Amino acid sequence: MIRIAIVDDAAEIGTQLEAILIEITTNKGIAIDTDIYYSGKELCEHLQNGEFYDLIFLDIEMPEFTGIDVSKMIRDNLKNDSTQIAYISGNKEYAIEIFEYDPLYFVHKPINKEKIEKVFERLIHRLHLQADAFTYKTGHDIVKIPIKDIIYFESEDHQIIIHYYTQNEYHKDSFYGLLDHVQKQLNSFHFLRIHKTYLVHHLYVRKYAYDKVYLSTGIELPIAQSKRKEIRAEQFSINRKESV
Repeated sequence: MIRIAIVDDAAEIGTQLEAILIEITTNKGIAIDTDIYYSGKELCEHLQNGEFYDLIFLDIEMPEFTGIDVSKMIRDNLKNDSTQIAYISGNKEYAIEIFEYDPLYFVHKPINKEKIEKVFERLIHRLHLQADAFTYKTGHDIVKIPIKDIIYFESEDHQIIIHYYTQNEYHKDSFYGLLDHVQKQLNSFHFLRIHKTYLVHHLYVRKYAYDKVYLSTGIELPIAQSKRKEIRAEQFSINRKESV
């Protein structure tokens, strides 16, 4: 069951979007549960009370509590980086403003089935990360860590240190290897080589600065001077190449 919230102060948008989602998921044989909210404030109250959604379709231009306000609450106050956010707006200029909140998609109005189907395909791809794992050997043990739980890799003294979350707790482990090999192995999962020492999972980056990245865990890591232009371009590409 995939839980989806639709947040738009225009009732007709919520109704239209829900109908499209039902059509798409029925054809794919996927079960969904949708809730419609008519204000960002209403959604935030439910989230603060423990409600969780896999995906939120979020209108940016809402009175009183905008989509940007909702995003700040989700990412900064609740520290929720798991919920995917697809932004909805008739103004394409917002595509830059929402950049730091790791958007799944930017849906430009008017809404149609083709656009929403692309959003849903991208969601399924991200959710499939839960089924994928990174495997390494430490001593005589073979260890598997879900890709979605890996925060970043660090190279130190001919060893690789893997930093990850499991059951809401931070852990780290180490194994012998080369960061270049790890990077190639995870090429399709959007890990960013920000430095010769660090390979960072895109999903855990909260904010990009000129010379460093801020992770959702509170950790700051440097971006090598030679990598700054490349990383900025790659991050824009990840967030925008599949926008609709």
